[in-house]
Amino acid sequence: MTPILIYILKTNGLLLVLYLFYKLFLQKETFVHANRIYFLGGIALSLLLPLITYTSIVQVEVEPLDTMAYAYLLDDTSLESIAVEESIWTAENLITSLSYLYISLTAMSILWLGYKVIKLVRHIHNLPVSQVNDSLRIDEQSSDAYSFMNWVVLPKDYETMDQVDVVLAHEQVHVQQRHSIDLIIIEALKHLFWFNPALYFLQREINLNLEYIVDEEITRHADTYTYQRALVLYETNKLDCVPIVNTFGTSDLKKRIIMLNNPKSTNMKRLKYLLLTPVLGGFFFLFQTEVKAQYIEVSGKDKSKVTSQDNTTPEDISKISEEARRLSEEVERLGKEAEALGVEAVNVGREAKNIGEEAKSVGAEAKKIGKEAKAISKEANKIAKDIPYVVNGQVYTYSEYVALGNPVSSIANVDILDAKTATARYGNIGKDGAVELKLRPETEWTGKGSFMDNAVNYGGNAKTSFSVAVVDKDGTRVVEGTSSKSSADAEKDLMRKLKEKEEAQAKLRLALRERSDAERQVILAKQEKQRAEIDKRSANVERRKAEIENKRTEAEKRRASAEGRKAEIEKDIRERSISDKFVYYVDGKQVAESELESFYRKMKSVRVYSREAANKELGYTGNKTVLEYTLKTDEDYEKAARVEEITKRYKEKVSASLTSVKSDSFKGLVFINNVEKSNDDLKTLDAANVVTMEVLKGSAAADKYGDKGVNGVILIKTKQ
Repeated sequence: MTPILIYILKTNGLLLVLYLFYKLFLQKETFVHANRIYFLGGIALSLLLPLITYTSIVQVEVEPLDTMAYAYLLDDTSLESIAVEESIWTAENLITSLSYLYISLTAMSILWLGYKVIKLVRHIHNLPVSQVNDSLRIDEQSSDAYSFMNWVVLPKDYETMDQVDVVLAHEQVHVQQRHSIDLIIIEALKHLFWFNPALYFLQREINLNLEYIVDEEITRHADTYTYQRALVLYETNKLDCVPIVNTFGTSDLKKRIIMLNNPKSTNMKRLKYLLLTPVLGGFFFLFQTEVKAQYIEVSGKDKSKVTSQDNTTPEDISKISEEARRLSEEVERLGKEAEALGVEAVNVGREAKNIGEEAKSVGAEAKKIGKEAKAISKEANKIAKDIPYVVNGQVYTYSEYVALGNPVSSIANVDILDAKTATARYGNIGKDGAVELKLRPETEWTGKGSFMDNAVNYGGNAKTSFSVAVVDKDGTRVVEGTSSKSSADAEKDLMRKLKEKEEAQAKLRLALRERSDAERQVILAKQEKQRAEIDKRSANVERRKAEIENKRTEAEKRRASAEGRKAEIEKDIRERSISDKFVYYVDGKQVAESELESFYRKMKSVRVYSREAANKELGYTGNKTVLEYTLKTDEDYEKAARVEEITKRYKEKVSASLTSVKSDSFKGLVFINNVEKSNDDLKTLDAANVVTMEVLKGSAAADKYGDKGVNGVILIKTKQ
């Protein structure tokens, strides 16, 4: 709904300019037909100009901005703290409510206008048609002539009206030139923009200008003095305000008489209409020009500075307004761009933070794996030393077993038991597992902590058959083998296998440790690279921020300068375009305009001099309009007193006559304000409201009203 309100404000602003420009420059000129075109064209422009926009694209060269840099300028906490609780009475809701309220009131106002127009059309259409012309109607309830669209309406007593031909010609001009259209348009604007008081003043000026047009047309073919007398005569019979009809006695009589006596304006003064051009141009470029920025990314070496030429002259106010508008738009858009980049930078910063957290998690996992591998190795060594060794059914500790000093060749079989199997066989001492060893039959058991190998051929050539088995946790043998090698070879093979197993475990631990170290190094290198890139881009952002701030400051200075020059030019235009003023005389003596107020109560009449008459009678040789006011004399005051006394006596006489008539049973005709009434209406009439009363009797009444007037006729005029 906001665009509707903006359109309404712009339209009413232009209508206000239309009225003020007329009051300042045009109202005293005699270009009445041109002024009508000015009003109609101005209203059309006021309605259409806010709908027309011009889009200008401005290319702005900028260096690429890095959104990552803002991750160091803003943190998550600062963004989360910008949480604003929304109120139900937001500006948007208020504007929407006002828009709906305005639309509702305006719709009712427009419907009311339509009702009034339809009612007026029906009223005129139902009036009696004159025998002279179908478009001429007779309104028995009206005291003044008026016109609307193609109809001219006259009062019932138009035949007795003085100078009825002038009145009829006046209204015919209104009809021929379609003046009702002007009145309907301005009345519709009043109902559409009912809140704008300037439209009431504008309507009065439009109506007055239409009367100027008719006055000018009538005086081309009739005597000016006679026409002015007719205007004064019908001044007292004005209709109540009906804004969409033209009446003969409407508008300001004084201004109409002054305009009739004004000398014709010179053609050079038509140039005043051109003064409206810079005003409309300034409005268009200030409010109807939309500037869009097109950003071009360039490198630091190739970047060209954005400059703006200020070639404003006093005669080119529209370019000043356009420049100020463009600079303001550029400042605003740069600010919005920086704000958007900041928000995007925060998102990128969060992503970088997530990457760092992931790398940290991987490093912790690798470290955990290394610790687990080390613990496993340590636990394996510990278990190997803590578990019991069972040799031919005798239980030994690891140190006792080592102390036996028996060579490997004396072992016939080895079983590694898990904790469950060892506990089942040996009780609590086997809770961590056990190692069972069976010696060869020929091995001599000394019982003193050592095995003695009594094999005669022991040393390299002896051949002995034995078996080795490795048992898993559930007691199942997973490795078992027999050999017919010599005892020395068997011992070497067993030692080699044990060494290979230890080397494999060492390689596994080293590989795990190297893997975690390598992954950690890769992540750290990646983070370091990102950090360096962010630092670099942060510097670019700071530099770009400084450039934006400098541009904003410079644009504000240039805009303020342009606005100042614009104000000076407008002031100069006003000073050079002041319209002609009046020269005032009171009883033949020239006075200042400020002194007139002290004479208002004493003024008797006003005269507008032509230049020739002013030069001849007053000796005034200037080019201004001369107004001479004549003050009341003692004789005038005495005459006014006599008139007042006569009027008082006349009213007393009328009151007495009316009372006498009421008391008698009068059977004649009664006309009150030219409308036939009954005797009952006569009896209820208040004598204080009677202005004139005329009684016709005998032949005078019969000649005018026929047989109905035989018993007499009473003609009464009352206060309206």
